[in-house]
Amino acid sequence: MPEEIKAPVLSYEQIRRAADAFLSKHHPSRKLPIPIEEIVELLLAIHIVPLPGLQETFEIEAFTTSDRREIHVDNFVYKSRYRRYRFSLAHEVGHITLHKELYDASQFRSVREWKHFITEFPADEYTWFEYQAYSFAGLVLVPGRELKLHVERAARAALRHRIDFHDDLAWEYLEDHVSDAFAVSRDVIHKRLIKDGIRDVTWLRSRGLVK
Repeated sequence: MPEEIKAPVLSYEQIRRAADAFLSKHHPSRKLPIPIEEIVELLLAIHIVPLPGLQETFEIEAFTTSDRREIHVDNFVYKSRYRRYRFSLAHEVGHITLHKELYDASQFRSVREWKHFITEFPADEYTWFEYQAYSFAGLVLVPGRELKLHVERAARAALRHRIDFHDDLAWEYLEDHVSDAFAVSRDVIHKRLIKDGIRDVTWLRSRGLVK
């Protein structure tokens, strides 16, 4: 374990490019929803291990062993929270893709060893470590081009019913609708729309949807 652990310095656009490269390599058709479980198990050859009580006991939903051969997932999330399970897998793939050097420098297989690993991080570095994986997951499961296409379609359908996008409730309706296509939570879509500058009447206007 290095004496001082530092997350790599990555901008959001660098993470976006990494996510796009990942999809180009492992799912070039970009057919939705992104088959993250199949990518993990069949293409990356990573074993998914359901673990009872992981979230309840250790307050984490998933972690990846340092050799990057196993992703352990809370059994309840695995069985009963399909969209959260998909995001947890994509989040762990984010760590595998972006933080290979940190994993290579460490040795952990159990959840207790993982918890010890993360306690070695300075607080601000751990925040960046998790933010990067979270951003990667959202960008992989919700690719930018496909997100814009589905938002445009949903907005056109809503506008035919005279829904006013100056109202937050209209955007919540749209986020619910779009989240189904990507098999993610509405919160993931909400954050992506804000981050990509889409959750704005000005963006709809630029697409000729509203005046």
